[in-house]
This record gives sequence, C-alpha cells and structure tokens, in this order.
Amino acid sequence: MLNHRQTKILFESLATLQAIQKQAYQMLMQGLTTTGFSMREWEN
Repeated sequence: MLNHRQTKILFESLATLQAIQKQAYQMLMQGLTTTGFSMREWEN
C-alpha cells in the first residue's frame, strides 16, 4: 500500500504528464492549422 507521500508524488507526476500531453496536443493542432490537414488526414 502507498503512503501519503508516495500518493502525493504519483498525483503530481500525473498532473505533470497531463500538462505535457496538453501542450503537445496544442502544438500538434497549431502545426496542423499551418498545413491545412485535418487530424484524420494527418493520421493516415
């Protein structure tokens, strides 16, 4: 079982990963906007 400190660290890590994912998605969307591709077109 995790103690309080370990749980806190895991939640902080999750929050950091979510922030990175959000930033990467925003960068992808900006890049797609400049190319004119849709997400579906880019995936294929």
